[in-house]
Amino acid sequence: MIPKRTAFFIFIILLAVVLAGCGQSSLSKARELIDQANAHIEKANELDNEAEDIGKEIEALPNDAAGDQDAMKLGEQLNEKSKSIEKEQKEALKLFKRGKRLDLPKDSKEYFELETKASEAAVDLSESLVELTTLSLQLTEKIANGTLTQEEFSSFEEKFMKLNEKITKEDEKHTTAEMTADEFFKEKEIKKELERK
Repeated sequence: MIPKRTAFFIFIILLAVVLAGCGQSSLSKARELIDQANAHIEKANELDNEAEDIGKEIEALPNDAAGDQDAMKLGEQLNEKSKSIEKEQKEALKLFKRGKRLDLPKDSKEYFELETKASEAAVDLSESLVELTTLSLQLTEKIANGTLTQEEFSSFEEKFMKLNEKITKEDEKHTTAEMTADEFFKEKEIKKELERK
């Protein structure tokens, strides 16, 4: 009878060790996912700064045929930067979604949920910015080629106004979601929670 009881206790101890190891693995994976997602977000921010610089170059161009041609070239670069930002944001979103599926303490799990929402808002915003740069490129091309009609101009103007409203709302949504996630991270000391085990 004693060997069975001893065997049972050994089994319980081994089970506890295995389960503790699983938790540690999840916490380690969570830290890794956060680091990888943040790297994608940092890259998106770098690309955004580069896109802003291109936008300033476009604004400084002369309003003539040569300026229109240069605007088209820079517009293509701006469009590609916007697409790259979108790609980086989508990669960060994938990582946060993976983190939500890990076996984590409650607050860490909620943090991944909040970051997922912020990343979803960032993806929506980046998709709209790609739409904006694409529309701008189309308008610039028509201006450069001298084929823009008054009717087309009015259509572009309406599209820009609607898109601008959409971008403003998406930017506010993203900013709010990101601030909520950041405040939760600090308030609940998520970094400490992820480093505990």
